[in-house]
Amino acid sequence: MTPARLRRTILATTFPGNVSIRPTQVLLQEAFDQTPSIGTISSLRLEAGRQAARVLAGLDYSPVGEVVIGRDETFFQGIPLLLVIEPVSSAILLALPCQDRQADTWGAALELVQEQGVSIAGLVENMARTFEKFRHGSKVTESSLQIRCVYGG
Repeated sequence: MTPARLRRTILATTFPGNVSIRPTQVLLQEAFDQTPSIGTISSLRLEAGRQAARVLAGLDYSPVGEVVIGRDETFFQGIPLLLVIEPVSSAILLALPCQDRQADTWGAALELVQEQGVSIAGLVENMARTFEKFRHGSKVTESSLQIRCVYGG
């Protein structure tokens, strides 16, 4: 068991596994006969999240040109994680934990994506009918986002 393997396993149980810390300890004990402390697991998760945020914030997507994005949310420990993905390359344009997933929160999230140089030509989601609601109160306008909503299942 290498330290790198242990870290990868902890992070895989976290996301996409959605396993909390104590069950992660049990899993590691059973699989590798090791039980890192709660603090060790928590610190590793937090640092990995900070590192991912730094990497994502530093990306410039402007060379990609106009894209149709997919947006949806998943939940991590009960907190909505807003995801914006470019579906052709599967590039994660935004992964942002938020207190809610309301329309104005989504509007601000799409503004963040635009600040990275993404030119959004369209939006694919399962509730695209709420586009007018999430634009309300934000700087997102039809002229700044030429959104053509595609309704999903």
